[in-house]
Amino acid sequence: MKKLNAIIKKIKRAKSIALFCHKEADIDSIGSALAMYEFLEILGKSVDMFLSEQIDDRFKFLKNSDKFKSFEDLSDCYDLLISLDCANVLLLGKFTDYFMSHNNTINIDHHKDNSNYAKLNFVDNVSANCVNIYNILSKIKFKVTLDIANFLYSGIIGDTSNFTNLNTDSMTLKVASNLVEFGVNTNELNYQLFNKVSLNKFLFSNYLKSRVKVYNELGVAVMKCTKNDVEKFNASIDDIGAVTSSPLSIDCVNICLMLSERDDCVKCSFRSKKDYNINIIAKEFGGGGHIYASACTSDKYTIDEFENEIIKFINNNIDKIKII
Repeated sequence: MKKLNAIIKKIKRAKSIALFCHKEADIDSIGSALAMYEFLEILGKSVDMFLSEQIDDRFKFLKNSDKFKSFEDLSDCYDLLISLDCANVLLLGKFTDYFMSHNNTINIDHHKDNSNYAKLNFVDNVSANCVNIYNILSKIKFKVTLDIANFLYSGIIGDTSNFTNLNTDSMTLKVASNLVEFGVNTNELNYQLFNKVSLNKFLFSNYLKSRVKVYNELGVAVMKCTKNDVEKFNASIDDIGAVTSSPLSIDCVNICLMLSERDDCVKCSFRSKKDYNINIIAKEFGGGGHIYASACTSDKYTIDEFENEIIKFINNNIDKIKII
């Protein structure tokens, strides 16, 4: 409660506030920012939201999603900076140095391995950062609007894969239920975030799944996406998120990897079933995240080399990765 009071005190004192999402922002980070944006505007604050890249097309249906600004729009006019759903300051990308040089910063996050990089850190290891935002607003008895409810519900179903991930607990379901009472149209949000696809994206997803490689002896499945694959289907690199965890439906697979070529590195996203802590793998390669959903990047390996290095590590450390 002491940290919450400190956060509210900082917000009340500030006149101009900047909100930051992590690189390649997912719907939990976007939903957190949009909810905070509306909350702060209602309080009469001058507020801006910032992204390192363009917002994912899937999230553009949300109100105010067109108000995110880029690094080029940044100025020194802000009294307070708030990062949302960002476990490590380096995940702020272009904004890292700016954030760390400011003397009034808040970090609101739900990752267990958060590095507590801000002047004030509010870190609670709940299922989604949008649960944290809801809890903060509830504790100060702020009346949640329908738009804020939509933002928060979107973030929650995004980070829990529509309540199917192992991080879904009773608090998650209670918060979601409360948000529905504010008038959230669950069918519409489910459609927009999970079921709405273009023909290209549909074909692209099936193409990636058709090339899955399974290491039976390890219970590991690997999918890879090159830049050529993205161009071939006129797709977006963001589109791979829809299929990242799909190999977990294979009965012999316990861990899945999605490797994808980026402009300056190769990214690997990990997902696992309940008996495997893949955060151990991600940390070995400089990344992090959650026990069952993590990621890392490398600028020293090709996509095939990165696969080989990760598989080698899993093979040598499977007993550590497996949760007894």
